[in-house]
Amino acid sequence: MENIFTSALFQPHPPPCPAHRIAMMRVGMTVLFFLFMHTTTAAASARNVTKRSPERRYYDGAIYIHPPHHNHPHRDALPPPSYRSRPRFHGHNEGRSVSASRQGFSQCSGGGKCQFFLYCWLSGGTLGPSCGPLFSCCVPSGGLTSSMEVKKERGATSGGGGVVTQGRSFGPVKNDPYCGKSAVRTSRIVGGNDAYFGQFPWQAVIQVGGSRCGGALVGRRFVVTAGHCVARSQHKPRSIRVTLGDYVLHSDVESLPPEVFGAIEVRLHPNFRFTPQADRFDVAVVVLDRPAPYRDNIRPICIPRKGADFLGRTAYAAGWGALEPGSKLRPKVLQFVPVPVINNAVCETWHRKQGINIRIHDEMMCAGYEFGGRDACQGDSGGPLMMEDKNTWYLIGIVSAGYSCAKSYQPGIYHKVSSSSDWVSSAMH
Repeated sequence: MENIFTSALFQPHPPPCPAHRIAMMRVGMTVLFFLFMHTTTAAASARNVTKRSPERRYYDGAIYIHPPHHNHPHRDALPPPSYRSRPRFHGHNEGRSVSASRQGFSQCSGGGKCQFFLYCWLSGGTLGPSCGPLFSCCVPSGGLTSSMEVKKERGATSGGGGVVTQGRSFGPVKNDPYCGKSAVRTSRIVGGNDAYFGQFPWQAVIQVGGSRCGGALVGRRFVVTAGHCVARSQHKPRSIRVTLGDYVLHSDVESLPPEVFGAIEVRLHPNFRFTPQADRFDVAVVVLDRPAPYRDNIRPICIPRKGADFLGRTAYAAGWGALEPGSKLRPKVLQFVPVPVINNAVCETWHRKQGINIRIHDEMMCAGYEFGGRDACQGDSGGPLMMEDKNTWYLIGIVSAGYSCAKSYQPGIYHKVSSSSDWVSSAMH
């Protein structure tokens, strides 16, 4: 019996055919894949990893202007800073953590899905561009008609998953003839703190139900804000209330009163799309129910020409909000803070240092400091990022998203207005 067994065991077999060899390789790679995933999961559990899965947080009203260790006079009244403070604007995907899965990385277009590269290969798919460490845009067999479609992954995608043509033109950019003029001289702007009355007369407060967003007046009846603020009110615009000319909230100490408006229409950018990270083409125009009366505390801001670049320039974010990260206290006086505009690739690199894998698309921009300390945080989503040039103010960004606030390597993320200024202009006419 032993001789029969051993002879049968070691009897030479014919070499496997190519199909069998491929199947055997895939079985082996599958085993290695599950061993790898089990090992990394066990190792992470053993180390009790403290690296957070960052939340995508929309700002809802504030500008943080103090360094993290600044001795604020009301520090004792403030709750301890939190990396995971809950946003007040309960928009789409609020509080969703961005974990190390395909949802946490950039989205793939053209029928591809962000998957672990071994899983893609074992399932017979085609590996496309990288969408995260060890992850690739996987295209199923027959999913694409040509390899060129895979290379479109960096382009914008619509809500339906199709490739969006960013080259579409909406016509010339036209500004209000009274835009960009502030009642306050630029020389008086020396740092982040309380703004002066009439310094940013285009600043708007947008109330959507019980939530608050910011905005910027760009014409007598038009306010620009973030798309995610008003997307759900597109078919019920009369639920929106817009306040212009406010300076000290809930008071009447100003020399000129604020004006409250209703909304009759919400015009959302055609390429706007909710995503697990910063929303795509996050811009909308709210049409007011009557023309705004221009005066020192109510004036429009200019929109930049299409394609204008502000890299390296100092811009200003403004709003009402927390003086400390995680604080529930809000100053009543309008705040502002200077922040430098940084390169998108640098912005991605900084976030990766904090374990945050995020794609900053071409219609987005970042502004902030490498080591934090000043930021638009817990402030109004949709609020303006502004820059002054030759005594004229321009709306260059719209507060869109961010992770925590005023932390190292975590600058604010904005919609880049010069990428959509032609659309904004067309939505005003």
